[in-house]
Order: sequence, then structure tokens, then C-alpha cells
Amino acid sequence: MMKQGQKFEPELLVVDSSFPSLNNDLKVVMDIKQSYDDLKTVLVGPPTSQFPDKILENKAIDFVARWEYDFTLKELVEALEENRDLDTIKGISYKANGKTIHNPDRGFTGSSDLDEIPFVSKVYKKHLNIRDYF
Repeated sequence: MMKQGQKFEPELLVVDSSFPSLNNDLKVVMDIKQSYDDLKTVLVGPPTSQFPDKILENKAIDFVARWEYDFTLKELVEALEENRDLDTIKGISYKANGKTIHNPDRGFTGSSDLDEIPFVSKVYKKHLNIRDYF
């Protein structure tokens, strides 16, 4: 049986986590990552802001995006696509040369920033099958 991800061969997986589901979320990421050689993974959500070092001990996690991550993820994707250095992306933590790097925090999003965030309805329409949820 074909795995769902094989339909579009993902390059980046972003998983939103919470404290109650963290252990399960990390296991899911490990299971998914084993199927894709070049897949990069990002964990987001409250645990990443509190425990980025601990989360990055998990070999399946490539990045954590701390605090508010909408603009952080956009910049991370652009940097990965363009093969640019990651040191200017505020709000991420990652490993480089065996060392954990914590870039400076990103400021909180203000109401004037919200117009810059695109609506997700096109993405949902293309990729979200509502019948998969109850």
C-alpha cells in the first residue's frame, strides 16, 4: 500500500506539538522520517519554546521553531530552497557541526503583520480531505 506522503514526496515536514502529545509527536516524526532520505523536519508548538535543546536530542528533528512561527517557517523554507545560511532566521534552533544553535527570538506578531500572512484556504482545498477527520 502506498504511503500518503509518497504521493507528493515531501521535502519538509512541519509538526505542531503540545505538551500532552509530545512523545507521540516525536515518534510520528521518527516513523515518517525513516521513509524519506532527504526529508527535513520542523517541530513547532509550546514545547519547542520551552525545551528546544531536549527536543533536538531526537535525531529525527532537524529544526524547532520557537514561539510564533508563521514568519519563521516562511524564512526557513526560503533559506532551505536557496541553500542560504540559517543564522539570520529568528526563532529557530537547530544542530550544526554537532552543536546546538539557538538563533535570537523573533518578536511577537502585531496586528499590522497579519495582512502579510496568506490565507490557507487554497492549501486546505488542495491537500485537506475533510472526510479524514471526525
